[in-house]
Amino acid sequence: MPSLKRPVCSGVTSSLRRGTAVATASAVNTSKRRQLPNSDDLFSSSPEDDIIQSSFSKKKSSKKANDNLFKDESLFCNTVTEAGLQLHTGDLPNVLSCEQITFQRSVTKGLSSSPANASRLGTALTSSDETVTEFLTGLENYLKGPHRLKWSLLYTETAPDCSVANRGNQDSLVRLLLNIDALQPPLVTLLTDTLLTLAYEQSENDDSSLASLVLGNLRWLEHVVKPEHLMDAVLLVLQAATTTVQKEIIHFIPNIITDEFHAKIADSLIDLYESTPCLCPAILDALHHLTLTDERISEVHHTVLRNLHATAPPHLPCVTRFLLHNTHAATAYQVLSDVREKLYVPAERENAAPSSQASQQRGVAPQVESNAENAGISVLLFSTIKMALLLHKYLTNAWLKTIEDVEHSDVRPVDVWLLLLVHDAVPGRRRAVYSILRNKIRAGLQYDALLTDTLSANPAVLHEYFDSVKRVAGVMLRSPEPAFSHFGASIYKIVFECSSGTASQQQEIIVALLAHLGDDQHVRLAALTLLASLAHQHTAAMAKFAIFLKGSLEQLERLSLQESRCLLDAVTAVAANDPNTALHSDLAIYTRKLLNQTDIRYKRLGVLSAVLTLKNSSGESNPGDSSSSSSGSTSGGGEDVLEVVRACTANCPPASALFMDELASTILRDGINTRLERWLSGKLEETFETVFIQDLESDTPPIVTGTTGLKFVLAFDLEVEEQAAIAVNLGELVEKLELHRRQENKNETRSADAAPGQTILITLAPHFRLLRMVVSHLNGGELSAIDGLLGCPVYYPHSDSLQPETFATLSIDNQTVLLSCLFFAANWFRELINAFVTQKTPELKKKVYSRLRHLLEVEQSLSVLLPLCPSYQPHLAASHIDPSNAQPPPVASASGHNSAAAAKKKTRKPKQKKKQKRSGGTDGPVDSTAVPGTAATQSSQLTGTLAPSQLPATHSHTGKQDERTTADLGLYKAYLRELQLDVFCLLFKTMSLDTEMQSAGNQLSVPEAEFLLTDLNLKLGHVFGAVKRSSTLGKTSAGKDVGFWHLDLFSAEELATQAQRFVKPLCVHLDTISKFFKSLIDDHDGILDCSGVLNERTLPVARVQGLLLTALQHLLAWPSLYRQQHLYTSMLRIICRKQWPSKSVETVQELSQEQLLWGAFCYARRQVHALLELGSGVLVVRLLEAVVTLAKLLNCESAPHGEHDEEEEQEQDTSDQHYSSSYGYKLGLVVATILRRNWTTAGEGLPDKGAVYNQRVAALLQCWLRNSPRPLEVIQQISSAGVDEYIACDGKEPVSETFPTLNKGTLVIYVSCMLSNLSSSVKKALATTTAEESGHRRSTEEEYVACLKVWTAGVDVYTKIFRVVKLHHSRHLLSACLKYARPFIELFLSLGMPVMDSCLQSHRTEVCQVIKTLQAATRILQIVCTESKVNKDVSLTSYVPMTRRSMASLVFRVKAMLVHHNCSQAFWLGVLKNRNLDGEIIPSQQGQEEPERNTDAEEKEAEAMEEVDDNSSRAGGEEPADESDSVEGVELEDDRSDVELDDDDEICSKQTSKNKKRKIVRSDEDEGDEMLDGITDYSSSF
Repeated sequence: MPSLKRPVCSGVTSSLRRGTAVATASAVNTSKRRQLPNSDDLFSSSPEDDIIQSSFSKKKSSKKANDNLFKDESLFCNTVTEAGLQLHTGDLPNVLSCEQITFQRSVTKGLSSSPANASRLGTALTSSDETVTEFLTGLENYLKGPHRLKWSLLYTETAPDCSVANRGNQDSLVRLLLNIDALQPPLVTLLTDTLLTLAYEQSENDDSSLASLVLGNLRWLEHVVKPEHLMDAVLLVLQAATTTVQKEIIHFIPNIITDEFHAKIADSLIDLYESTPCLCPAILDALHHLTLTDERISEVHHTVLRNLHATAPPHLPCVTRFLLHNTHAATAYQVLSDVREKLYVPAERENAAPSSQASQQRGVAPQVESNAENAGISVLLFSTIKMALLLHKYLTNAWLKTIEDVEHSDVRPVDVWLLLLVHDAVPGRRRAVYSILRNKIRAGLQYDALLTDTLSANPAVLHEYFDSVKRVAGVMLRSPEPAFSHFGASIYKIVFECSSGTASQQQEIIVALLAHLGDDQHVRLAALTLLASLAHQHTAAMAKFAIFLKGSLEQLERLSLQESRCLLDAVTAVAANDPNTALHSDLAIYTRKLLNQTDIRYKRLGVLSAVLTLKNSSGESNPGDSSSSSSGSTSGGGEDVLEVVRACTANCPPASALFMDELASTILRDGINTRLERWLSGKLEETFETVFIQDLESDTPPIVTGTTGLKFVLAFDLEVEEQAAIAVNLGELVEKLELHRRQENKNETRSADAAPGQTILITLAPHFRLLRMVVSHLNGGELSAIDGLLGCPVYYPHSDSLQPETFATLSIDNQTVLLSCLFFAANWFRELINAFVTQKTPELKKKVYSRLRHLLEVEQSLSVLLPLCPSYQPHLAASHIDPSNAQPPPVASASGHNSAAAAKKKTRKPKQKKKQKRSGGTDGPVDSTAVPGTAATQSSQLTGTLAPSQLPATHSHTGKQDERTTADLGLYKAYLRELQLDVFCLLFKTMSLDTEMQSAGNQLSVPEAEFLLTDLNLKLGHVFGAVKRSSTLGKTSAGKDVGFWHLDLFSAEELATQAQRFVKPLCVHLDTISKFFKSLIDDHDGILDCSGVLNERTLPVARVQGLLLTALQHLLAWPSLYRQQHLYTSMLRIICRKQWPSKSVETVQELSQEQLLWGAFCYARRQVHALLELGSGVLVVRLLEAVVTLAKLLNCESAPHGEHDEEEEQEQDTSDQHYSSSYGYKLGLVVATILRRNWTTAGEGLPDKGAVYNQRVAALLQCWLRNSPRPLEVIQQISSAGVDEYIACDGKEPVSETFPTLNKGTLVIYVSCMLSNLSSSVKKALATTTAEESGHRRSTEEEYVACLKVWTAGVDVYTKIFRVVKLHHSRHLLSACLKYARPFIELFLSLGMPVMDSCLQSHRTEVCQVIKTLQAATRILQIVCTESKVNKDVSLTSYVPMTRRSMASLVFRVKAMLVHHNCSQAFWLGVLKNRNLDGEIIPSQQGQEEPERNTDAEEKEAEAMEEVDDNSSRAGGEEPADESDSVEGVELEDDRSDVELDDDDEICSKQTSKNKKRKIVRSDEDEGDEMLDGITDYSSSF
């Protein structure tokens, strides 16, 4: 950096300032002296005395000055002395006794007319070179003095006795001589030599003050005699000087060199910029002040941008400021893209320094700065960018567009900071920032590590933009989609962790989280969950804000039970950190107060507080260490807490059930100390035996009659060898429970305290769960102490009472007792399976499988009997659900639908029947326009699961159903206990495929496998599936998390580790079913529509096959799987073992990652040949898509070289090996295989159709287009093979031969998918065309030709789609066309028309053909718009205005292109007649006159094309020919009046007449006429 001794201004300016200061001081002293005579001082002097004293002082100073005068006999001294300059030898300024202009004239005259000079030169008019040399020699000798150089460069004083010159300082001696033309060139040389000498003499002291004085005298000269000489001299010194002097020269150089040489100066500075990086700030500052042309500025800008990656961190703010302030709007996007790619924040540079050959060649070594310096550089850098955003508004949009186009996998910390900068600097663009963040998260952005690197590495920047970060976190946390909410929570958490040294910022985070308690339910839950997490991970930091947490307890009343658990967990964790604090005592009092309340709501809160207190208090001690439990307070306090809770909940079984479930979950997840577990085990065993177990004697009757008259029998006894000693007294307890409920309903009063004996049955399952948790922990997982409960019978209703005919004759009270008994029996069996499924004893395993069959039997009875008692209300089995907020189960009616839905549909019974018929076998689609693009369809595709209606099911077309209506127990999850993940170890048993066997002995039956797999898929989908969007109103579904309470205790990583063991049995069962189906198909000669292949016996097996595929897809489609290398490697190896059974285990272990992925892909692909249902085909494709997505995340987008199957060789594209080896291409082959099969229904073998069938076809098409590397080629393939065959097919039911799935019912699906993906496909093809291929960059002409081919293909497909719509039109097709047609036209306007402009001269025929083809499509689109207005369809007409505007823009854009190329004669603008899709003129238009003349459209187009080719004038009109109804050629069926647009006046006049005509139409429309707004459609013709 320049020395601080350098004067801020030049010598002239400095001297003027100093002279002004001296003059001011002198004036003040004079004023004071003049006031002395008026004072009362008797010794004051008179004015006469002042004059004498002043004269004496002048003589004295003059005498002193004369002693320091420089005198010699040189020409220099004589000339300047005679001119009026007194040269001093000491540290005094030189004195000038005249005006400086007079001095310069005198010196010039002295050099040319002195006697010595005249005698030598022989002239008196000019000075010779010898005279100038002699003069400069004297000057050089004079400057050798110690102080002479400095005072020659500084100001000169004006002599006091000079009456001509202005008082003050004048220019320096060197400056005065530089303004003399004869002396300037040699003096410049002298000064540059002096400057170079000073540079090396003062390098040790790093003092550049004299160098600054020299340069200051050279700048802003009044006249430069030899500017090129001056430039060369300065550049010579610049190249040879030291770095310090170079900085000074660069700083002064724009003011020294004239503007005409600034370009050459810029070149020299750029060379110096690349060779000496330390001069970067000074060079950029100088370049900014040079006068350069736009082209030269662009070159400089490009050079600086090219070297941005090698810029030293301290120079980044300066370089970034130069780049941003010199960026124009036209190139802003490209420039900022390069800046973003090469810009690294200092903290980011340390972690990921850019690898560049240029930086290595330049020898730029990475510099390690201190954290404080890095923080300052980062703050200054982002402040520079923020200032640029404020000054240049177009940079904001360019930055946002740049970040938006970055792939989610390439997002860097600088991108996050740039978004925060835009959010802070431009409030109007905050919505765009939120939109970009949401899109990145939806695309799969892994933001946890990104946010950590962004916020933790730049604490100073975080402090600077803390408010913006907090606001973004708040907005994202309030988002209805859980992924966005988690993103906001991550920001809050990381900011809290990064602000460890700033308590104020941490306090703001806590206050902001607590402020979210006033938001919607899902926001409150996310904020409280984060608070609990912070309380456990940063307890000491959270203890500082305990007062805020304590105050939040006042809002417990309005929170749900889950939210209250999170808040109490945070408070108890902070309170347990220091038991001596007031918060700990207050919390204990608050807990006892809640437990003693009579309201069950407060009592449940007290239970939560007590259990969480126990959990957090014993968290620091080792649960398995008995010695730690004897320390006194912990164990004793735990027993006291448990005793208090047990006593307070003894008369409230719902609260007691919650206490037991919460305590069991605490033991399972965190554990408690061993002494407390032993104490708890004894209490639980004693109570359980007393309350729920009945001893069986030899004389105990097997059948017991209850108080209600119902018979209960000892059932489900597994003690075969000997008589059971105990039984679960279920029947009697159920009768007591239902009696209590009837009494309670009759009194219409509820209280927390009730007779415990009557409602104690509610605690059966929670009590047993807590008991087995404690026993398992104490005995290392063994349950031998309680294994008698697994085989003991239960008092179960008699089988006669459970028959539907008998059940229907019973009273409502007895029906309620029976149904409650079934529910409690099912929950008892579920808990038994949860407890004993992990036991290794063969006898216990056999009993567990028996209990699974008993569970299926009980639930089957429930599903049959529930519809017979619609008023039944089950008891909650999930104790964590708030009873006051629990939604009642759907009441089943006799028709199988819930009563609410049935009530809504009473008014439209015929429509309901039609809908039921359609779902079974009609070809009428649902809202087809929503199939390919709506959020519902996309979410279904993302989750990879099919709805119950979408799973392979029986399509029965018989008129009468023999089966009884059953209830869906999936809607009763809140009333059934949850199965734990260990239960699915039962899948390891061999499966029997005999569907008629409900129990397969030692094998797993098909119903048992279906039951287990259904529940497993629900759990895997909840954990690993894509989370669906929450309600925009903030009201989350009550049953959303019901059934997954136990699952939510663990993280996704922990559950993935447990679930990977299920991959092997899933693959084994899938192979078994595949072999069974393959053999079945081979036995029937490959005919799938026969009764022996797809029937009622094979459909359950097909459902199991779909469930197996779905489970594998859930495991492989987990978004975070690619970060868990050991997990996906283990799962892929298991799959590869099934794919390649001949390979040994060691060989599979040695396979590379690419080979493992290829093996998984091949395994999933081979399932295609063993499919009976299209639904299973969709699941296979989604499994393949999951493998392809995982391969992309692992950067393995292509199969290993040389790996291919024989079945691929026939369809493989050998022209492009890279394309044909990509996973997307191979996935497309599988989808095409499925779409080319003729799928039939079960039993009758009729072609499959209906709404579900249409959704499956749409899912396959979307998957094909989404994953294909070349989607435009896919659309062309479907169009050329499928659509053409469909058009050519005659009959009422047209079907494509190549694609049998393309029929009358699915035509709208194909059209919607093709149109919705056409624009993005063309974009992708254009991007691929313009990219570099094989290291060879295409020329501009080649790029335009390639783009023209892409547009030709896209327009052909676009037009062909509209032709098939015109032939086979329906409302759904019209809706799809209007919805997806406009984006392609707008894309053609923005990207296609520039290509047409560039190719019109060289490829005239191709360009004209493209526009003619597109015109045919727009004509049909115009008819579609008219048709929607004729039918007055509001949903369709909403798309019309924007579509017509786009078509009008296309017309005028084409005309502008022709005018630009002097082909305007080939363009007409006419009025179309209103026709419908059948080609008939609308009746309201038949009586109107034909405007001007009617001509044939096709002949006019042919003539126009010839005119464009020949560049001749337009031919005259011809007689109209017959209209053709064919749609094969370029068809323009609508008659129109073609009006030639010769000049602007004619255009304006005709446009005015059309506008008047439009107004007339509007007025007629207002009066009720059927005329339409739109008859004056703008249509162009060539």
